[in-house]
Amino acid sequence: MRMSKPAKSAFWFVLCTLIQKALAFITVPIFTRIMPAEQYGIYNLYQTWSGILVVICTMNMETGAFVNGFTKSSDETVKDKLPIRLFSMTCLITLVVFGVLFLIYPCLKTFIALPVFIIILMFADIVSSPILRLWTMKQRFLYHFKSLVFVTLLLVFTQVFLGLYFVYVADMDNKALVRIVWLVIPSVLLCLVLYIRFASKAGMLFSLVGFKQVMKLQLPLVPYNLSMVLLFSSCRIFINMYDGAKAVAVYSVAYSIGQIISIVKQSIIDAFHPWIYEKLKTHKFEPIQNFMFILLWLFAAIAVGLSCLAPDVVRLFAPQEYYDAVYIVPFVSSIVLFALFNQVFAIIETYYEHTKSIMYSSFIACAVNMFLNVVFIPICGYLVSGVISLLSYIILCYVNYYYICKIDEFKNPFNKITIFVVPLILSVSVSSVTLLYQWPNILRAIAIILVLVIFINYNKIKSLWTLKKNH
Repeated sequence: MRMSKPAKSAFWFVLCTLIQKALAFITVPIFTRIMPAEQYGIYNLYQTWSGILVVICTMNMETGAFVNGFTKSSDETVKDKLPIRLFSMTCLITLVVFGVLFLIYPCLKTFIALPVFIIILMFADIVSSPILRLWTMKQRFLYHFKSLVFVTLLLVFTQVFLGLYFVYVADMDNKALVRIVWLVIPSVLLCLVLYIRFASKAGMLFSLVGFKQVMKLQLPLVPYNLSMVLLFSSCRIFINMYDGAKAVAVYSVAYSIGQIISIVKQSIIDAFHPWIYEKLKTHKFEPIQNFMFILLWLFAAIAVGLSCLAPDVVRLFAPQEYYDAVYIVPFVSSIVLFALFNQVFAIIETYYEHTKSIMYSSFIACAVNMFLNVVFIPICGYLVSGVISLLSYIILCYVNYYYICKIDEFKNPFNKITIFVVPLILSVSVSSVTLLYQWPNILRAIAIILVLVIFINYNKIKSLWTLKKNH
């Protein structure tokens, strides 16, 4: 049976995304071995600051204003002009943000912990990259998957393989800079080509009326998006302040390993997102609860297994100087248990248009995260950051649960004891694996047993899809 054009487009887009993530994941063991730990930490710090500033500078226009404008307009001329006009807006905002940043840089030099030249590279990357994301979204809407696949793979392979080669031959003290340069240069060159292509069709590059409309739509979302980025990445900033770039590198390796489960979780949630909406629409809430608890036990088993094998996985991912990452992996792995609930709660809040509660909960969790990092990292060291991240996600989950209980249209099927007790017990069980790291054979035995348990209970896991089909 031949796939429809939308199905083909979706398939190839997902495949490109998976290749991007897979390459980023696979190359971690290589980069940790050809880069000194301190240099790898600087590179991760660059990624952290870049992620924060992207939210401020671009306001995620490619997923908000672009989607809104492209789907609501029937005028092809408007659709042709939309990417370059949104890009012009992001350029203006980026210039203002970085202008302010360079003015106050002397006061924040210690906090930012990146040299001026690397910040200039960050500016070049952030100011140019929105045009690529806007072009990508346009190709998705037009189902032009061939050009999308070609450009995406060309960029990824160029950044990865040229980056690997030049980092390998670079001087030991400049490897972070070289990695960043070969991350930025291919992106900037590609974006320049796309800009020329778009600009030829755009006519007027900037519209004040359009700018005001976009600001009205996107500006309220910035605090939420920023708080979620900070919740995810602020640990690295504080770790660098108190313990240096080498500690950032260790923490980043642990987080990369823990993200294995998150990628699986995200794929399943994305697949079931329309199904959850359908259940909410028909007021069938019980299947949602069943779905969540099947996933909860599945991810708990995977998290325990990954934590048991953490000493072996860390050795695979990085040399001996990164070994302390094993004590962070179980806590990072446990995050998925609460991130699962939180994401489903956020879907429920979005469906019923209670989006302010999502923003409030993210603010609270982010504030707690930053406060605990400032207080405890200087006292306990950077290893405590894994515990802090887990606590922050627990708070995020339970605050969101509080808000969904206040939605009148939603007849809450979740048992409070189950919601509050089961994930906590499971996360403590996962985290307790750190106590067994001196007995590696016992850990491997536990991991093998868990694999067997999952295999034996294959039919129960398979019921996720029968649940989706039958309800």
